[in-house]
Amino acid sequence: MAVRREAAGALPTNDPRRVGLLFNLAAGLSTTISGAPGLTQLDEAEHTYREGRALLPDDHPDQPRFGSAIALVRYKRYQLTGDRQALADAVELAREAVAATPRDHPWWPLRNGYLARFTDELYRVDGQADVAQRDEALAAYAIAVENPHGPAADRIEAGRRRARLARASGDHAAALQAIEVVMAEIPHLTRRSLTGTVRLGASRQLGALAADAADTAIAAGLPERAVVMVEQCRALVHREALASRRYWVPLRQIDPTAADALERIESRLAEADVYANIRSIGIAATVRSTSGLVERSISKRLNPRPGWAAETRRLSVEREQILRRLAGNPRFDTLLTPPTLAELRGPIAGVPIAMLLSHDDRGHALILNGPPDEPVRYLPLPGMARRAVLAQLNRLETAVADAADSGVPFGRRQAAQNDLHGVLEWLWDQAAGPVLELLDTVVPGQPRLWWCPVGPVTRLPLHAAGYHRDRQPDRTVLDRIVSSYTPTIATLTHALREDPVPAARRDSDVLIVAVPRTPRRPPLPQAEAEARAVRSQVPSARLLLGEAADLATVEAGIRDARIVHFACHGDSDPGLTVAGGSGLHLATGDTLTPAAVHEARPSRGELAFLSACDTAAPHPDLPDEPMHLAAAFQLAGFRSVIGTMWRTPDGPHIARAVYAALTFGGSAPPDTRLAATALTEALRSSRDAYLSAPTRWAAYLHFGA
Repeated sequence: MAVRREAAGALPTNDPRRVGLLFNLAAGLSTTISGAPGLTQLDEAEHTYREGRALLPDDHPDQPRFGSAIALVRYKRYQLTGDRQALADAVELAREAVAATPRDHPWWPLRNGYLARFTDELYRVDGQADVAQRDEALAAYAIAVENPHGPAADRIEAGRRRARLARASGDHAAALQAIEVVMAEIPHLTRRSLTGTVRLGASRQLGALAADAADTAIAAGLPERAVVMVEQCRALVHREALASRRYWVPLRQIDPTAADALERIESRLAEADVYANIRSIGIAATVRSTSGLVERSISKRLNPRPGWAAETRRLSVEREQILRRLAGNPRFDTLLTPPTLAELRGPIAGVPIAMLLSHDDRGHALILNGPPDEPVRYLPLPGMARRAVLAQLNRLETAVADAADSGVPFGRRQAAQNDLHGVLEWLWDQAAGPVLELLDTVVPGQPRLWWCPVGPVTRLPLHAAGYHRDRQPDRTVLDRIVSSYTPTIATLTHALREDPVPAARRDSDVLIVAVPRTPRRPPLPQAEAEARAVRSQVPSARLLLGEAADLATVEAGIRDARIVHFACHGDSDPGLTVAGGSGLHLATGDTLTPAAVHEARPSRGELAFLSACDTAAPHPDLPDEPMHLAAAFQLAGFRSVIGTMWRTPDGPHIARAVYAALTFGGSAPPDTRLAATALTEALRSSRDAYLSAPTRWAAYLHFGA
């Protein structure tokens, strides 16, 4: 900033070159504001902008540039102080800037966006009494959404704000229309010609769009529409991968050549996603003479991203051509179009699904349980407002971390377990209990339920909700029903279509991978004990223990196995880097990544039991994009997956109980159709044994059929 001040002060006051220098100085001042002390900088920034603007003729094309910048400074002053006059000034300045800027000007979308946002805020501050303010904001948002020159992300944000404003003013039809316009932009942000990192970034940018859409449709009295909109707004990358898997088998039967081509393209696209995310690759080599003397050293750094980004675009065009050709076949007619509610519900008629989500000031449950033409049942959840859910999530994560930390005093670890019980009881009161009560009025004694949580609710253990400490079986999910989860309705539809063939079951189809020691990670002595526990129920299972479980052997085993069981270290990638080290870690130092699971192309997968850390934990920044290992195994073809939400020491006990139930006490090959029931019974047993330690049993959950 000192250099900018010096540069601006070095020129005479009437020198036209000072205009640009003053603008740069003011921009620097106004973008480093934080807290009340920033008011001094805001004052200087506004004064500097006005000084530069005064040097311009009234009709100069840079007048709206300065006016818009001053409007933003006034808005920031309002944000820091609550000064209504500063906000009103921001609105007037933004209005003038928009009026003086041609529609096709590159900065028009930004200036119009300021006008919409500032006017929207003034309408709210004034008690939503000035209809003219509301209409001006709505009009500005509408123009921003429809402007073809604006970035897709900006159009989406403008549409969301427009919908919220319309909904707040009671115009539910306009709000719904605004959300539908926003949804039409989604394919542009997540098209396959973009690299994986960019697409995941777009998913993160969309944020709570699914909850916004559902809340809007519910306010309009359209719960069926809410379900469809949620399906279309979330799990965007996951949905595309699921479509590839869904059509894989019929395509292989109808057109093997196209199937081979798509397999090659998908493999190359996955590889491109990895390399397009790497900023630099270092190569070093040493040239030695025959006597061993160093003759020269060579080092080079490469940036692979531009080449692989171009490769992604080329491959996506080739992929699109194949998909469009297939879309003409009746068996693939929904390949490129989102399914209707009837199409979603048709294959799962009678399967009970509870879609739970939280919004700004309330929560919602949407219950599907019956034939496709039966209305979706709506249940308001007033206690599931977003802020309340996030507070319980913070309580949950703190409790789990403290309970597992041996360095934490015993009293705090014990208190952490009680805190977790408190979360489970809150979850029963606010969500699970009301849902089960509604289901009992529809189908009394309903023994099975699929939870389909949305947004931050995905990170809550709905299956373990209840008053366990009071030993009230009618007030716990574990004692009332058998729980499963599904990321989306389409994912469950896919899993239920792939019903296993009972005659094909054999003990030898079971693969166990146990890794007690992994480089750079603490030992897992219970891993071998867990493997032995599984083999006690499935004696003919193939066991890969320790270094015998190298990456190539594990990948080959997954390809042919009906059941896979992993007892090892695992983690997810918190940085959303496609090339990150997330996956299941092996003794050789290799990692079985989600991409490697997909590349293995399991042909007979029924059940994957992933007894490792966080294998079913949603990403905190992308809760609506299933990125955990459980989702990866589902996408790869395993119709049923057992995973964990956090690390737990109770693996051997849970595994032995699950496989004892699957094999009827070791007397028959495992029946994977009983996986959810077997897990529920195992969790009940573990809870009864360790009632005061819910971290031991509440972490396990079942995905799929």
